[in-house]
Amino acid sequence: MRSLHRGSALLAALVVIGVLALVTAATMRLATLSKTHSVRDSRKLSQGACVEAARQHLIARLNVFGLASPQSVTFVDELSTDTGTRTLRTGHIVPNKGDAPVITAARTVPYKKFAGGARTTVDRSNKILPAGFGSGNYFNTVVTCSDPVAGEMELEFTIKYGL
Repeated sequence: MRSLHRGSALLAALVVIGVLALVTAATMRLATLSKTHSVRDSRKLSQGACVEAARQHLIARLNVFGLASPQSVTFVDELSTDTGTRTLRTGHIVPNKGDAPVITAARTVPYKKFAGGARTTVDRSNKILPAGFGSGNYFNTVVTCSDPVAGEMELEFTIKYGL
C-alpha cells in the first residue's frame, strides 16, 4: 500500500533551506554594513589626526620662527601617503574642486570673550610664549586637511599669542 504522505520530507527540506538562505542573506547584509561603517569611522579618525597635525604645524611655525603675529602665518604643504597626497593648509575648505585654496589669516578676537573678560587670566594649555614676541591677544584661525580618499576636514581654533 502506498503512503499518502509521499514528498513531505522534500517540502520540509525546502522550507529549511529557504530559512537558512534568509539567515545567510541577513548575515551578509549586516557584515556589509559593518564594513562600511568601520571604513567610514577609520577615515574620520584619519582626518581628525590629519587636521590636528595641521594645527600643530601652525603652532610649531609660530614657535620656530618667532613671528610677531599669527596673522602672518599661512601655508600649503603636501604630504605623500599610501592613498595619495594629503594637503595641509591654513584657511577654509575649498568650495569647488577647481578653485585655488583660500588662505585666510588669523583674526584677532576680543579678550572679553574669554575667561569672563579678565585680561590677566593665564592658561598655558593653548598658549604660545615665544621670548619677546606676542601681543597677548587671542587669535582665531582655521586649518584644513584634504585627503584624496577621506575628503576634507577643517578645524577652527583660538590661541592666545604672547603674554
